[in-house]
Order: sequence, then structure tokens, then C-alpha cells
Amino acid sequence: MSNELTSEQQEAKNLYKEGKTPTEIANILWEKATKESTVRGWIKRGLLGDDAESDQTVEDDETLDALCDSKDWCVSNLAKRLRSSQRTNNQLRKVQRELFDSDDAVKESILEGINRVTQELPPIKLVEYTPRGHGLNDAVLEILFSDLQIGKVSRFYNSEIAKKAVVEYGEEILSVIKEKETKYYLEKIVFAMIGDIIEDHMKHGVASSVSTDTGLSEQMHDAIECIWSGILCPLAQLGIPMEVMCVTGNHGSSQHKGMDSFMAGRFSYDYVIYKTLQRYCELSNYHHVTFHIPDGTFGYLDIYSKCAVYEHGYHNNHSEKGMVEQKLKRGAQIGKHVSYWRQGDKHHHITYGQGSEVLNGAFFGIDKEGLEYSGILGFDSIPCQTVMIHIDETNKGKSNIKEIINIQVGQVSVKGVG
Repeated sequence: MSNELTSEQQEAKNLYKEGKTPTEIANILWEKATKESTVRGWIKRGLLGDDAESDQTVEDDETLDALCDSKDWCVSNLAKRLRSSQRTNNQLRKVQRELFDSDDAVKESILEGINRVTQELPPIKLVEYTPRGHGLNDAVLEILFSDLQIGKVSRFYNSEIAKKAVVEYGEEILSVIKEKETKYYLEKIVFAMIGDIIEDHMKHGVASSVSTDTGLSEQMHDAIECIWSGILCPLAQLGIPMEVMCVTGNHGSSQHKGMDSFMAGRFSYDYVIYKTLQRYCELSNYHHVTFHIPDGTFGYLDIYSKCAVYEHGYHNNHSEKGMVEQKLKRGAQIGKHVSYWRQGDKHHHITYGQGSEVLNGAFFGIDKEGLEYSGILGFDSIPCQTVMIHIDETNKGKSNIKEIINIQVGQVSVKGVG
């Protein structure tokens, strides 16, 4: 290696000995900070001072090049992959140096960008749950969530109203928890999402296209974000063990009509929503949150040793007889006695047997003029969702379900609508 330096290299060497950074040297020599890569190249070659590490790097590079030309395919392949990795790392380090060796204006711009992005994140309210009190009843809070059908448009419903309604529902759930904390000690939360989370702009062909304000992909995104920030994350932050039941609905069908007839839970668009929410919990280290995502059309879990079955309800009648018969069929399939039946799909609230069978409402339903599909059929219902409080009741003749709370989630104040 020649020891003769050009005038620029000699000046750079003197500046380098004075402790100047490569970027500062480039600014002094050429008034261009981007030329700092040239200075770093000189440093690597050992031109600006004795640098055993740089010499070793050159020797290592020469050895690696020789290995890349080896006739042994395994050796050459491994060497080429290592060289590619080194080049990628060098590029990343260069970007990092350019960022943090730059002037204060650039640093301030970066920090300003970071602050702007973080400020735009949806605010999450932290809620402190009251520790166990003396004499309180252990309880499970069961929360039903269905028929959001975000993207759907009617006179009194659209995507923005849907998002606000989800936030309102989450706030009301937290209010219930706060209100009941002197009476019950919540040892578990069951959050049951039982389908029709999105509307799907292709569900009924042209009819759905003209009666939605967003496409299917955007509906899925909006559903994930509002459920996470409005309900799931605030509940998870309480630290109470939580089971999340995730059942598909007919509006999530991959066929865009009816329900999928094979592995509906996995083939549906709802699956993407549920798996994303599950991943959000994992990334947030909410290890006390457990997801149940059935491959089929229904799921089940136990609440104080009593089996509850969750299904969207597309295939059965919502009368008491219809729900009881479907409950018995599912019990025969899983080989268990089923105490509780939960479904949605019919867009209004019905409860039988002190919560034994519950039809959950929808986030929409107001119609006074037959404006869209449900209204044309004559349906006009109060937008609502249902939560229930269970205890481990030991007295005969009493239900484990102590309280059934129907939360209204209507967002629009309309004169004359009651």
C-alpha cells in the first residue's frame, strides 16, 4: 500500500487527528456533507492514521473474496451470503451515520416527525381496577359484540358513526365495571365477538356497492382499529384475565354471499380481523388475554363450569324454540350439556330464561322509511349490545347470571325518532 497522500488526504489526516468527524471533514474540504463516505473510505484503508482494525478489515475482505471463488459450492455459497450480509450492514450503518452525524436542523426534523406520528396515535385511557375487597362476590363479566357491519350506510348510520359507537360501547363497559366494583370482584372477562363485523361492499352485488361508504379492505382496517383502541386494549389494560371468543358471521364470507360451507371460521374475512387483534395483544405483552378462533361456525367455553355456545345465528330461527333447539344440537355435537346460547344476526335484542338464551342486537337499526335492506323488510330496532355478570351460584332455583345489562349504542340524535 502506497504511503503517498494527496493534498486533500493529508489535510483530511490532519483534521482527523484533531478529532473531527468524517462529516465535519467533508464539510471543511468540499462543503458537502455527503462526501463523508469518501473520508470514511480513506479511514478504512488506513490513509488517515495507523488503524490495525482497518488493515484487518481489508485482509478479511480479500479472504472472503477468495472463499467466494472456491470450487466447493457449500463454501462459496456461504461466503457469498456472508458478503451480501456485510454489504447490507454497511449500508444500514451509512444511513445511521448520515442521520446522526448531520446538523441540528436535520435532527430536529427527525424528532419533529417522530413526535407528530406519536401524537396522531389514538389516545388510550388507562383505567385502574380496584383490588379485591372483603366480602365481594367473585364474578365473570360476559360482553357480547356483533353486527357492527362497519361500512354499511343508512339514514342514521355510516362508518364514522360506527367507529364512535364502538368507542361509546367501550366506555360504557368500563363504566359498568367501575359501578359494580363494590359488589363484585371480576376474576375474568369474556369478550365474545360473534360475527358480522364488516358489511362487505360485494355482499349483495351492486346493491351492496351503492349502500356502503368504504370497500371491504378499508372496512377490515377500520374494524381492527376501532375494536382495538375502543374496547379490547382498554379492557386488557385492566390486567384481568380475559378470554376472547371469535366467531365468524355471514358478512365475512369469502364467497360474498351466504356463509362459507367449509371451515367458515378460517376462510372468512373475519379471520384476518381476529388474528390481527390477537397479534396486537401479543405485541403488547397482554399474556393474560386468550383468544379462541374456531375453524367452524361456532365456538364454546365454560363460565363457572357451565358451557356457553357462541354462534352468529345465520342458520337458525331466533325464537325461543329456535335458539333452544340449536343449543341442543350443538351440545350433542360437542358432547356437553350447554347452559348458555349466544347469537347475533337478527339485529335486535331478545333474552330468554334469565340469560340462558340471548340474541344480541346490532350497532344500527333505526329506520323510518324503508331506506335500505333491513328497513325494507320492516325492521326498526334500537342499536344495542348486551353484557352480563355471572357468579358461581350454589343456591338451587337461582341463575348464575345475576345482571343483564343492555347498552344502547345509538350515535345520532334524530328529532321525532323514538
